[in-house]
Amino acid sequence: KPSEENISNLRSFFSSIPHEDFVFVWEPRGHWQPAEIAVLCQELDLIHGVDPFQAEPVFGNICYFRLHGKGGYRYHYTEQDLEILYEKCRHNEKLTYVLFNNVSMLSDAQRFLNLLQRRRR
Repeated sequence: KPSEENISNLRSFFSSIPHEDFVFVWEPRGHWQPAEIAVLCQELDLIHGVDPFQAEPVFGNICYFRLHGKGGYRYHYTEQDLEILYEKCRHNEKLTYVLFNNVSMLSDAQRFLNLLQRRRR
């Protein structure tokens, strides 16, 4: 959550580690305001990671989508969900990474990859 202590810890941690060879993604949990996220990401050179079914990224030159499952990790993404995800990626002008972080992550990722391959033809 966006407490002064958590913001201080975030600043302390990311200010103390080298950024030259890494790209860091921050996926805030809780009720952070988009403007606050953007300020911290810019200040600390972070990519704003989001679940694209919950929010839009507010900062970063890379788009990082992390899918936890609608309503929880046991969710199995439908073909309609994957179509929506495809459209979100397609309309994004940034390099986009997609990470499925749910129980059916392998199956969902393979089905999404198949959808991407079909659409490229």
